[in-house]
Amino acid sequence: MLLSFKAFAGSHTGERISEALGDVIDEYELQSKVRFIVTDNASNMRKAMDVMTSVQDDDDQTTLDDPSFWLDMDVDVASVMGEYHEHVSCFAHSLQLVVRDGLSVISSGRPFLSKCSKIANMVHQSALFRGQFESVIGAGKSTPSTNDTRWNSSFKQLSAFLSLDLNLLNKLLCDTNHDNLCRLKT
Repeated sequence: MLLSFKAFAGSHTGERISEALGDVIDEYELQSKVRFIVTDNASNMRKAMDVMTSVQDDDDQTTLDDPSFWLDMDVDVASVMGEYHEHVSCFAHSLQLVVRDGLSVISSGRPFLSKCSKIANMVHQSALFRGQFESVIGAGKSTPSTNDTRWNSSFKQLSAFLSLDLNLLNKLLCDTNHDNLCRLKT
C-alpha cells in the first residue's frame, strides 16, 4: 500500500528527506511500527537514515560521527522510528548498478549499446521519427529507454532491439539521415 508520494522543491539533502519521511511516519502514526526502511544507495538517502536514527545532544546538535552511536545510549529511539528498525539497501537497485557497470566495461558491445540508447531516445523524443519508425518497423513495436534504478531496463532494451528486423531499422536510419547510427549490428 502506497501511503505517500510527495515531491518537494529544492535540494534533496539527507536532512530534508529525513524530515519528509518523518512527517509521513507521524501523519500515519507509524512511530512504533516501522521496522525496515529500504532505499537506494545514494549518499543523501544514507544520510537521511543516519539523521533519523541520530541522537540529539544537550546543545540540540545532531551527532552523526558514528551512525551506530545511538545503539549505546539509553534513549527512546522508538519515538523516532520504532523500537526495532534497520536501514536496508535495495538489492534490485544494487543489482542494476552492477549490471550497468558491467555492461559499460564490455568494449565489444559498447557501440551496439550506445546506438540502441540513441535510437530509443529518438523514438521517445521525436514524434516525426517515431511515426517513421512505426511505419517501417510496425506499430506497437517498443524501444524502451534504460533507467539506472530499474534493474532490468537494460535487459528489456536489448531484448526489444534484438526482436526488431535490424535490416529494416538500418534502412530507416539511413533513409532519415542518421548515418552515424546505420549499420546496426549485434
